Amino acid sequence: MLYLVPDLRTRAFFVVPVGTALFLFVCGASAALLYPYVPYGPSKLVMVIIIAATVTYAVIRKINGVFTSPNAQIHHRRLLYLILGLSALAITDIFFILGQQGFHIGDTTYFRTPLQSDNERHLILVNAIIRGDGSPFLPGAAHRYQILWHHFAALIVSVMTNPAMPSNYPLVSGVILFTSYVMFVGLFWLVCLVRPQFFQGYTRIFILFALVALHADIFNFSMSWFMNGYFGIEADYSVPEPIFRNFSPKLAALTAPQHALFVVALTVYLASKQAPMTAMPAASKLTDALIPIMVIVSPVMAGLFLPFSVFVEGIQRFRRADWKTAVNHAIRTGGLILLGCAVFWALFRFSPHELFFRDGTNLHPLSEWNVLESIADILAVPAALVAACGTLGVALLAMALWLLLTRQFPILKDKYLLLALTMIYVANFVLRNDEIRRHIAILVFVIALIALLRLLTASTRPGYPDIQKGLLSIMAVVSLLLHGYFVYSYTGKPSSVPSDIPWEDYLCMNIIIQERYPRKPTWASIDNNLRFPLVMEIAPSFSSRVDIDVHSRVLPHARSVLDVAEHGIPPELFMKELGYQLIIWGPIEKNTRILPIPVNLINPNKRVARCGSVELYTLD
Repeated sequence: MLYLVPDLRTRAFFVVPVGTALFLFVCGASAALLYPYVPYGPSKLVMVIIIAATVTYAVIRKINGVFTSPNAQIHHRRLLYLILGLSALAITDIFFILGQQGFHIGDTTYFRTPLQSDNERHLILVNAIIRGDGSPFLPGAAHRYQILWHHFAALIVSVMTNPAMPSNYPLVSGVILFTSYVMFVGLFWLVCLVRPQFFQGYTRIFILFALVALHADIFNFSMSWFMNGYFGIEADYSVPEPIFRNFSPKLAALTAPQHALFVVALTVYLASKQAPMTAMPAASKLTDALIPIMVIVSPVMAGLFLPFSVFVEGIQRFRRADWKTAVNHAIRTGGLILLGCAVFWALFRFSPHELFFRDGTNLHPLSEWNVLESIADILAVPAALVAACGTLGVALLAMALWLLLTRQFPILKDKYLLLALTMIYVANFVLRNDEIRRHIAILVFVIALIALLRLLTASTRPGYPDIQKGLLSIMAVVSLLLHGYFVYSYTGKPSSVPSDIPWEDYLCMNIIIQERYPRKPTWASIDNNLRFPLVMEIAPSFSSRVDIDVHSRVLPHARSVLDVAEHGIPPELFMKELGYQLIIWGPIEKNTRILPIPVNLINPNKRVARCGSVELYTLD
């Protein structure tokens, strides 16, 4: 595309990140829009690529003036090449980790938590989208989840899948790896816009890489030692009940590609608000266009970030007596959010508000609040920030404290620092949903990164650069050590999924069901450490009521059946009521107490297939 528009070649530093983010978004959105009409396959992939390329080209030409760099020496293409190289280095560990995971035939099955649940869920959703038979968590139900990324992944997986391949897990892992790469390109690009000096010198580049691309959960690592007597991190659930939640971009890149895709949109949005781009013509139009895009990519993440952003910017404008601009900004942002919600409904056929209220209320009751507890909560905000951001949070707090004690900078006037502290406080002491807290932790990391970069230039005292370099160097080395434990947690610890179970028999049964009984809802049990039955990769099945409520739009009849089932109704009754037609009977089903199958349903006369120790029965 750069060579189709010669004048844009000199602006590649801006065109490549923005154009790539837009291209991925249009691919996912157009695939979702065509979902009911065009099946996934080579034809749809070509069609979507043509649409995405055309839209991206038209938009880039339309906002051509945005990419006029005010400083061509700083924002040079060579800097972009360095960013691309650092991003490739940032995903080498993800490549290695994902390459170890999966169900294998003729080899040892290996999974580390949560890759056997989160990444397996991504595979299940992608396969269900390719099949076109609705939610895989309940027969006859429609999707109700943030599945824009899954539609994008389905484009790639659908043309590379092989009927003889026992699982599409490696293919989905490949798309996750690609999404991770684009996310890190966005993060490094954002850093370059805020503080390009970080890309000068090997020491600075090492510090930057360590703070951005490594998983350094220093809070939970330390607390696990003090409280439990062993080292652990939240990422692999080796810390059973963390006090505060941690979710770094590295962990999002590894296990949550839908959130990584949102971070891509978020970095472009934040970049459009930095000095190098705000000086460009029509930059505000790019900022406004990204608001509905963020809503479409992830309504939950956008719903957590945008209101806080408007609130903090409003506070700062009110302090400057610029209340009219604050009100206009809030109204414009609200209108763009509603536009994004309307497009989201058109693409996915359900309202984004269902994603927020599917788990009920998430607020602490007012009756439980008191003054002393509120004071204690405020004092605990720094610890929660360190828990969310790791060593980056330590560096940010140390720099802010030093500036505060030396009275050089009114730190609460920095909107990014104020935004990070506000989001951390609300996430941990106002909301009570752990998943929401983890979502906010991802956002806070990106915001805290910008806040730290801005604080680095907040003092003019002679010794300030030396303090910066010493502190950041220490944090970089600590990050490297902690990240080593992170990689070990996913490659050196024992498998979370038992290796003595004959997984090859279950994979063989999946192939049989695909060939003989495609898309027929199949009931199966799950092992203690396996969240979803393996058959869910190729047919609708059942895992838990929570997964159904989170991922599916449940019809009234099915909801009433599920409500009754929670009060002890025999499993065989609601199996039929919910539409299941087949039952798997194997070593897991014989030994587990999770989703047990009554023995009276296993009638030899109803057996229709067998693979080693795994059998398939009809449910008449």
